[in-house]
Amino acid sequence: MFLMSGSEEKARERGITPRPPQEGDLLLACCDTLLAAQNAVIAAESMGIGSCYIGDILEQYETHRQLLDLPQYVIPLTLVCFGRPAVAKEEKRLTPRYDAQFIVSRNRYHRLTRPQVEEMMQPAVEKAFPGESHAGHVDELIQRVYLRKFVSDFSVEMTRSVREMLKNWQK
Repeated sequence: MFLMSGSEEKARERGITPRPPQEGDLLLACCDTLLAAQNAVIAAESMGIGSCYIGDILEQYETHRQLLDLPQYVIPLTLVCFGRPAVAKEEKRLTPRYDAQFIVSRNRYHRLTRPQVEEMMQPAVEKAFPGESHAGHVDELIQRVYLRKFVSDFSVEMTRSVREMLKNWQK
């Protein structure tokens, strides 16, 4: 829009040096994109339409860029699918969430102590290891997440792909 509207020329006429989109613009665009996606999810839910975020969109950037013919400053940040199930499902089991006291900070960032982490993880430990002593299981659950989410093949590919997105953005 800015290029086709003559915005850069207008800036030069006023003695302002035009600039390409930069890091702050990228983060603001990311925030706006995720807010729009979440608003669409909430609106769809109010109409009885389900949704699913697809995190894989951050992987294989080059493929998505080519497939969708994305210009330089467009990044496939999120992908949300909407629809209704073909067959009625049973009552959906909600994924357990951590208690808000552990994840909501007020006025400043709250770093959890080891006892707070153990308290926060208690319901997950009880679910994963019913009837067992909880000793050592907190660390085991956290390690499982680390191995599944941070050092897995998909995570390595996602990081490589996002690095390419950022390189393309900063050309």
